[in-house]
Amino acid sequence: MSAFTGVNGTVCTAGEFAASLKTSENPNPTITCLTHGQSIGVALTAESGFVSLFAVLCLFVLIARKVYFYQKHFPRGDWRLFQGPTDIYMFCLLIFDFIQAIGFTFDTQWAHEGKVFTGSVCTAQGVIRQLGETGVALTTLVITVQSFITVFWRVGIQSRRIALGVMGAIWLFLILWAAIGASIHKNYEIPTPYWCWIGGEYLGERIAGEYFWLWLTLFASIVMYVPLAMWSQGWLSVDKARWWKFRVHRRGEREVFDGHKWRAIAMLAYPVAYCILILPLSVARWMLFDGLPVQSVGTFISIVLFGFSGAVNVLLLLYTRPSLLLLGRPSLESELPSLNTSIRDLREEPMAKVRTEPTAAELGDAGWRPPSEPNDAELRASDTRHHSEWLTEDS
Repeated sequence: MSAFTGVNGTVCTAGEFAASLKTSENPNPTITCLTHGQSIGVALTAESGFVSLFAVLCLFVLIARKVYFYQKHFPRGDWRLFQGPTDIYMFCLLIFDFIQAIGFTFDTQWAHEGKVFTGSVCTAQGVIRQLGETGVALTTLVITVQSFITVFWRVGIQSRRIALGVMGAIWLFLILWAAIGASIHKNYEIPTPYWCWIGGEYLGERIAGEYFWLWLTLFASIVMYVPLAMWSQGWLSVDKARWWKFRVHRRGEREVFDGHKWRAIAMLAYPVAYCILILPLSVARWMLFDGLPVQSVGTFISIVLFGFSGAVNVLLLLYTRPSLLLLGRPSLESELPSLNTSIRDLREEPMAKVRTEPTAAELGDAGWRPPSEPNDAELRASDTRHHSEWLTEDS
């Protein structure tokens, strides 16, 4: 971190500090001179990005190990990394979390320099953050709508091709929007003010390229979560024949449900977490739009909280949806030729005969039932059978 021996406790020269001041002639400065406290805030922002980056990388390594395990032990097994649309959505969400985290780590440059200024690094950070943040918002919106329709009306799109088409359209939109904007506009990515993003001169691009999707996801998550919370508690029910017809139950008429509905409601944990993480940042941005002053401390708290979104999504995936992306324990009974032979058994007893005893579900108790010892009558019948077979072969 640079020594703050410049103008007003910054590292900037007099000329740089004058260029950083927002005036009527210079409404969008191309440089921000950071104070010591602001540099610490920028460094904390970068650290939150590194935490999310490390969390997503660890999860990708775990997924890669799972894929290697299945390819090695079940090369012809009926398994896929993407079993359904939700796997595709979650994998894309993790990729966007990874990209967003990379954009946050660029703040180490500004914390080291003590100032944020235009240039190739600034442009790269702006484009990467736009791709990541808008991609996270759009993917979370897709997961929210898919989860709501699936849980509430028990229908949903189960085609992987449609899911790939949806995510392909999102990727195409993001890449074209960011690339075209950065190539045709001058000073498109500038300090805003503590990191680089779309300049204030291009308000329409800001809203259409990111803010609209962030706020739409926030609004949709709240609107869809409320009826699902009522549904999970038995206050609300949906007509099975007419999906648009609802019924609100009184306290004495509440339906009693088991725990499966709470497991279903857990699918909306991602949009709920997204609301918690994005709401403080949205409030700060709305205040800026209205011309209200926002303290740098409040801005840094909101952006650091938002920077942990990648790590939060990883934790939610591991604890609420462990069956996605092959993260759950493999179903050996359905993959191996024997119902009761494990991989360890195959390694320790490679020449052993495959057992074909019935499973616990077939026997009706908790485990495999060993064969009982034969009684005297069974032994006598066996001796008689073997003696008859010997006489037949001898004759």
